[in-house]
This record gives sequence, structure tokens and C-alpha cells, in this order.
Amino acid sequence: MLAAFAARHPAIGLGIVTVFWGLSFSLMRNWQVRAAEWTGDDLLRQSLASLILMVIRMTIGALVFGAVAFRRPAGSSHGWGAGALVGVAMGIGLFFQLWGLAFTTPALCAFFTGLASLWVPVLVFGMTGKPVGWANMAGLALSLAGGVLLVEGGWKLGAGEGLTLLASVLFAVQVLLLDRHGKGADAARLTAGFFVAIGFLTLLAAVPMAFVAGWGATCAFLMNTLADPWVLLDLTLLVLLPTLWGFWWMNLCQPRLDATRAGLIYLLEPVFSTLFSCLIGHDALTIPLVAGGCMVLAGNAVAELGAAGRSPDKAFSNFWKRLYAFFVLMTRSRPLTLKTQRRREAPE
Repeated sequence: MLAAFAARHPAIGLGIVTVFWGLSFSLMRNWQVRAAEWTGDDLLRQSLASLILMVIRMTIGALVFGAVAFRRPAGSSHGWGAGALVGVAMGIGLFFQLWGLAFTTPALCAFFTGLASLWVPVLVFGMTGKPVGWANMAGLALSLAGGVLLVEGGWKLGAGEGLTLLASVLFAVQVLLLDRHGKGADAARLTAGFFVAIGFLTLLAAVPMAFVAGWGATCAFLMNTLADPWVLLDLTLLVLLPTLWGFWWMNLCQPRLDATRAGLIYLLEPVFSTLFSCLIGHDALTIPLVAGGCMVLAGNAVAELGAAGRSPDKAFSNFWKRLYAFFVLMTRSRPLTLKTQRRREAPE
């Protein structure tokens, strides 16, 4: 029933996904705050704590959607390979994003993540030489200026913002891969391949890190953390809503929408992230946060609307032509009507 609803209303489905993802920033931040008791300033342990959370999320996702995918008819469309390819880029980006949340707030992380759509034309230019449109350049400049305003220290971006900025580039790669390989793919298999790839990569990285950090210390951290009922609540919400439901509907809804429309819907994610973060207490509605966030959103909107297909000169030209035609029609409608009436009343 949920799949049928999302297939019929992909825009609404993607909007619901942004709500779940907005919540995920605060839930992941809660994990990092709890993990700080063990990690301290140790970069190895900080990255390991991030990988452990990803292993938990992605393993559950792989098991759930793997079971669903294997029950699909043998003749159904492809999806495993496409999902794995998308998952590689997404998984690396998620790791940097989650690691960045150890040093920054959910709202800042979400707004910097929102730069992902602006990198897409830049990456396309690097791969194909296709020029970057004026709208994307203006939007990128506006969003970067908003990012500077978000960080009250000006250009002194912290580790969290830097890691999230790197993650946004990888998310742009994921958007390109999903747009190219996701169309026509079976959503269940696509999502299963997505989770399997990320789960395998994170587990492959976490095992040697745990060996270096110490198996005993790592297991003790995991057991003590999962013994906290609030952590279990956060983890349950994180797995059920942003992970299972969110990524499933992302892979189901996004290929059914125009890339520009999907990009505009994704702009809701940092808005919901800020709302949840303020309610939980990770962020406060300061002037730099509101002003910088609005600039980031405006920059994204300028880029997405400008990428709708027509050049700005042609768009403005068509607008004025239509406005002039409407004005002429309105001013001439009465005389035309009277003239027609006289013709009808004239004797034959």
C-alpha cells in the first residue's frame, strides 16, 4: 500500500522523505554526543563510532530489503547493480556527514548538505565539458555566501562543516548515478543493493579500526551505549524512518520525478532539520542561522529553477510576450465583441 501511494504521488512521497531525513540529523547528533564519552578527541575512535552506527543501520536495511528483493519475480527489472553503484557514493558521503556531526550542529550540517544539488552541474562540466549555467553559478555563489554567514566565525569553517561540505560533493555524485541508472530499476532491488554496498563498505572499514582501537574497548562502548534506553529509542527511529522508509521511498520516488522538481523538494530537508534540532535543543534560532539558511535555500532555488530548461533571456522574453498578448486580448475583447454583435444584428 505504501509503495502504491508513493508511486502514484512521488512528489508527496519525496516530501515525506525530507521530513524523515530532517529528523535524522538530530538523531545522529544524539549518537555522536553519547559516543563522545568514549571517543574524546581521538580521531580513530570518532570515525569508528560513526562507522558502527552506519553498520547497524545498513545491515538492518540490507537484511530487510534483501529479503524483499529475493521474493521478487525472477523476470522483474534490474536494480542490484544500480543500487550498489549508488550506494558506494552515498555510503562514503554518509560517513563524512555523520563524522561531521561530531563537530557541528544538525542545522548547520543540513544546510551544508543542501549544497549537493549545486555541485551536480559542476561535476557534469568536469566530466563532459557541458557549460555550467548562469543560474547554477549564481545559486552556488549565493549558497556559499549563506554558508559563510551560517558559521558565525566567518570563513573559519570548522571540521564539521568541512566534512559535510565534502559529503555534499559525494551526494551530488549519488544524485547523478541515481538519475542515470535508477530509471526503470526495481525499487526493492535497487534499495537492497544500495544497503548491501554501504553495509559491506562500512563493515570492511570498521573491523580493522576496531582492531586498532581495541576489541574490548569497542565492544564495551557498544554494549554500554545500547544499554541506554534513549539511545535505543533514537536508534529505532533512525532505522525505521530515515533509513528503511526514507531510502526506500527515495529510490522509488526520485526516478519518477523531473530532476529539477526533485531538487526543489529536497530543499525542505534543512528546514525540517532546523525545526527538529531547535525542538530537541541542539540549535537555537539565531540571526546568522536564519539569514544564512535562507540564503542557502534561495541559492538552491535559483539554481534549480534556472535549470528548468530555458535560458534566462528566452524565459523573460516569453514572459513579456505573454503579458503583452494578455493585455492586448483584454483591451480588445470588448470592441471585438461589439463588432461581432453588430454583424449579427445587421440585416441580410
